[in-house]
Order: sequence, then structure tokens, then C-alpha cells
Amino acid sequence: MTQNNSSRAQAALAIFPVLLGVLSASQARINGSLADRVGHGLIAATISFIVGLASLVVLAVVNRSGRAGAARIWRAVRERSVPWWAFTGGLCGATYILAQSMSVPLLGVAPFISAMVLGQVIGSMCLDAFGWLDLPRHPITTNRIIGAVVMVIAVLIVAWGKPLSVVAIALLALGVVSGIALSVQMAATGRLNVVSQEGIGPSLVNFLIGTAVLLVVSSVGVATGLVPFHTPPTDPTSIWLYVGGFVGVVYIMAVALFVRRVGAFVLTLGIVAGQLLGSLLWDTLTGNFNWLMLIGLPLAFAGMVIANFRAGARRTDNRAADQDQAASDQASSGQASSGT
Repeated sequence: MTQNNSSRAQAALAIFPVLLGVLSASQARINGSLADRVGHGLIAATISFIVGLASLVVLAVVNRSGRAGAARIWRAVRERSVPWWAFTGGLCGATYILAQSMSVPLLGVAPFISAMVLGQVIGSMCLDAFGWLDLPRHPITTNRIIGAVVMVIAVLIVAWGKPLSVVAIALLALGVVSGIALSVQMAATGRLNVVSQEGIGPSLVNFLIGTAVLLVVSSVGVATGLVPFHTPPTDPTSIWLYVGGFVGVVYIMAVALFVRRVGAFVLTLGIVAGQLLGSLLWDTLTGNFNWLMLIGLPLAFAGMVIANFRAGARRTDNRAADQDQAASDQASSGQASSGT
């Protein structure tokens, strides 16, 4: 009986990363829908970050370790013991949310998620190869090159079902850039986690910086007439449009909690599988489905598995150390993959 319960618990833990990925894809759909209603993805991204920041402030107030972590970061800032790039996570997260808010209304969820995952693979390869942001250097393996090529093909297949206008191609490129930004965010936030010794403080810093940047840029854009602005809906049926930021916070906390239980490799692949599955479900529900997705999305997942296969072996050999580092890295994303 005990063995059966243990098997069920392990099965539930294996399914959980997939559900997290579906949640991440849902955030993209929510923010994309909000962008449609408020006139521009920049406004939607700003609102999403404000909601996320408010959620984290409440969480920090009621959580003693979160307050202590934020205090450690502030102390490190005053002592100038933290490199400047450790605070770029908020800007990177803002780039991701802005990209999804601008891309999803036109492209759908699946093309954006596929492009974003490709960007993460490219970003992680570059960070590893050059040892940027104080990361240890790792050579670019054949597996990663093959995986990246497979994912490029997958993105092209998924996007092929859409009219490939100049704007659509630019938005796909923006999706790739947002994935690269998430890779940088993981490294930057991982550095803050070393200082704070927990996950809430770095997330609070990221949302604070990201919100400030988005508020300034969106205010200038609206004031100059470059960014259209529609009054945000206030009817009760539109409340769901504002939960994207809260979803990002839930994602961050869940990743930090479960990475130690299932391992970083399983968690990463499960999240990507869930993101691709969720994007397929949302595009089907919203009338953006095309049959090429049934080829491109599994191919994108296969590329991710190929690119991370050797990394998975290393994590198995050094499980405890890698999971501790991954907890720091993954705490940045709401994505990471995505979910800021």
C-alpha cells in the first residue's frame, strides 16, 4: 500500500511541471487578450507587472524570510557587493511580458511559445559557451547544435500556417529575443538568490525594476501619441484579464518549490511540454489552430530534449548541487521558461 502511494505521488510530481507549463501558456493568452482590450502590448505588460508587484509585496509582508531576503539585497546594494548585471532580471522579464503581449494577439500562442523556447536554447548556449555573467564555461555540444537546428525547423513549421508578413516575422524574432532575455534573467536572478538566500526578495526586485521601466516607457509612449491607449475594462466579466501578473508570481513560487523534488532536468522538460500543449489548446479554443502545429510543436519539444540531453546526465551525476543552483535560476522565470 505504501509503495502504491509512493508511485502515485511520483506520478503527480511528474505531471505537475506539465501543468506549470500550461499555466505559463495561459499567462501569454491572458496578457495577449488584455493587450487587445487596452490598445497596445506595452500597456498590457505594464498592468501585468503592476499586478505581479502588488502580489509580491503582499507576499513579502506576510513572509518573514521574504522580508529578510529583501533586506539582504538592500544591504548588498549599499555595500556595492553585487554586480550591476544582477539587477537586469527585471528588464529581461519586462521584455518577455512585452513580447508575449504584442505577439500573441497577431500570431497566436503556439508560434510565440515556440520562438521563445528557441530563444532560451540559443541564450543558454551563448551564456555557457562564453561564461558570461560569472557562469562556468561549457563548450557548445553537438546535441545542443542539433537541438537548436531542430527547434528552428519547428518554429518555421508552426509559423508556416500563418501569413508571414513583415510584421509577423518581426514578432517571431521578438519571441526569440524574449527567450534569450529569459536566459539572461535566470543567470541574473540566480546571482541575487545567492545574496538573499531565498526566492521572494529577488522576484520582488525584478518586478519593482520591471514595473518602473514599463511605467516610464508606456507613459512617454501614451503622452507622445506613439502608443494607443484604451480605458481598461472594469466589468466583472473582464477580471480574468488582470490575473496575468498574479499567474507569474504563482509560477515563480511553484518552480522554486518543486525543482528540489523533481530535479531541474525533469522540471524544465515538463514545463516546456506543458507550454507547447497549452499553446495548442489555447490556439484551438481561439480559432488559431492549424494542422502544422501537430508537427511543429512535438518537433520543438524533441529539439528541447536533444539540446538538454547531456545537461540532464550531468544533473543526474551532481543532483544536489545542480538542483540548488537551478532553484536560484528558475526562481526568475515565469518562464522560465516563462512566467514573469
